[in-house]
Amino acid sequence: MPDQLVRLLIERFGSDAEYILDPFAGVGTTFRVASEFGISGVGFEPDPRLYDVCRLHQSDANVFNDVAQNATLYDLPLCDLMLTSPPFEEKSLISAVGASYLVTLMDIFSGMRRYLRRDAHVLVECVNIRLGGVVTRPLISQYVEILSKLYIFLGEFVVCESSENFNLYGYQHTTILIFVNSKNEQD
Repeated sequence: MPDQLVRLLIERFGSDAEYILDPFAGVGTTFRVASEFGISGVGFEPDPRLYDVCRLHQSDANVFNDVAQNATLYDLPLCDLMLTSPPFEEKSLISAVGASYLVTLMDIFSGMRRYLRRDAHVLVECVNIRLGGVVTRPLISQYVEILSKLYIFLGEFVVCESSENFNLYGYQHTTILIFVNSKNEQD
């Protein structure tokens, strides 16, 4: 996500947060921008190259070079906001492998609930993808479907961009799905 988008989302949903959670930290954009607000980052990045970049830009964040599924191995603080952009490979979404991707995603988001305050916002950047310029994979609706089992869906925030390189998946917009962590464990 671009810095200006992360900045806008933090201003709107978490400017008073103490900790921000990103289970898919990547190069650490969320943490770098959060630090401008005095917010500490907590997250995971399994790719050693991306992890090194993330740590370079945000050395005081609690970022672990590990997969988010291993969160229980770490002593994590309770977070006030989750802001993330789950990675995916286009080829894994085309076949039946896509189902296992969504199951893994559900497991990760389910595990993150224990590290979120009860009414914390959960913001997930997501795109639909266009395959071969013809077929559209409705990834956004699939994210809403699975994450609504864990969190209360509040709506979406669509960001449009006119630059040629904004989105590599066939569209010139991205969607931020907005949830709140208010469901009980029994729900």
